[in-house]
Amino acid sequence: MPLYSRKDMPQVNTQNLSKALSIAKSKVKVTKGMSKVGSLKASQKELIKSKVLGISKKYNKPTDMKPIIISKDNYIIDGHHRWGAMLLKFGKDVQIPTFTLHLKRDKAIEIYKLIALDLSERLKENINIPIKVGDTVLGGKFKNKRIVVKSIDKNEKGDITINGRPLLKFRILPKEEIKEIYFDRFGNKCKNPTTLDGRCIDKNHPSPTIREPLSEIPMGDLKQIDTFADKKLNPVDVVLTDKHFFDRLNDPRNDKEISKAELIGFFKRLAKKKKTFLDFLDKYNQVVAVDDRTNINIPFMKQANKVIAKTVMRKKDFKTQNQKVSI
Repeated sequence: MPLYSRKDMPQVNTQNLSKALSIAKSKVKVTKGMSKVGSLKASQKELIKSKVLGISKKYNKPTDMKPIIISKDNYIIDGHHRWGAMLLKFGKDVQIPTFTLHLKRDKAIEIYKLIALDLSERLKENINIPIKVGDTVLGGKFKNKRIVVKSIDKNEKGDITINGRPLLKFRILPKEEIKEIYFDRFGNKCKNPTTLDGRCIDKNHPSPTIREPLSEIPMGDLKQIDTFADKKLNPVDVVLTDKHFFDRLNDPRNDKEISKAELIGFFKRLAKKKKTFLDFLDKYNQVVAVDDRTNINIPFMKQANKVIAKTVMRKKDFKTQNQKVSI
């Protein structure tokens, strides 16, 4: 039997597999089972090598894999790359999970393509995204980096994408986060902007030097704070530029973002406890500096003449087994 081109095959995102099967069961008999990899036959001409390799690395055992959709004459209807990955990693005799559509290949492909289209239309009808080009969303590993929306599109599977990446890779900013929110030097919200020295101002106390709205600290500013901390805690070399520290600095779990002014104030106050701080580091190797004023906590670890800031978090009554230095 002639093979189909990939573009002519039904395409269902594995996240929507259960929905597709639910629709299929209303149209044709479907049975769940296990099948030998070697007993299954390809319906599709081509496989993408990088995709097969990526899937093969993802699963430690074949039973963890999402099921493959097959016809009653053992042709693969959906899941060719998963099948290729299992064949590559475990060989032809391994058993993998399958769902059988009780139709021969061509008819099963025809039905499943209609199901894929039907599912795509249903999902389109349910999608309502309150964003537009020019808006800001949160992305990155921890979904805490502000990213300007440059394009809104759909990929070949019908999934909505932002800047070419699936919508699930982003978090939409709540309305209260989109508004301009100002804080004084102690981290307290102000109804008005603040001056550069951290004082809240109002119409009766105007100032030409108004601070910008609080936003995430860029790496360039963090390096400046690192240099400031080095001077305050000389002779040790404070390291604030670790990737985890940078990511955690702007993490939504902090309730509100940690500002540059707050970090500078943190190290000013820590410098006043410098002797205690360094003595604890020499004795225990690790210590947590706790700022009760802003509820910022930074665990430090000593490595040779360097003091590594392992992470940072804003949390009241922070619990730790390590020695604390309150500032």
